[in-house]
Amino acid sequence: MNEQQPQFDTKTRLCCVLAYFSVLFFLPLVFCPGNERAKFHANQGLVLCITVAVAIVLIAVACLFIHSSEVKNAIYTIFNLLAVCFSILGVLHVCREEEHPLPIIGNIKIIK
Repeated sequence: MNEQQPQFDTKTRLCCVLAYFSVLFFLPLVFCPGNERAKFHANQGLVLCITVAVAIVLIAVACLFIHSSEVKNAIYTIFNLLAVCFSILGVLHVCREEEHPLPIIGNIKIIK
């Protein structure tokens, strides 16, 4: 059965948008329990949050071996722009009421 999901109400949409901003991924789970769309966006936000945290640690370790401050700044800037782009893409998916996974990391399922 391909049952269509109900439309987002304002509270659900706001919680799902906020899920893409760092540690706020849990909001859809708390305020919209049982909503599959909210659970999907909470999972995407959690995966993005974990990916950003791990990447920051890896970049910091890699930068210990780089002596040029310009290269370090370029690496951090590129990574931060990529993280912001992923967040914006997730917010756009919420606003369009779509359930498309984020590129590269979106197929990881932590919240089932």
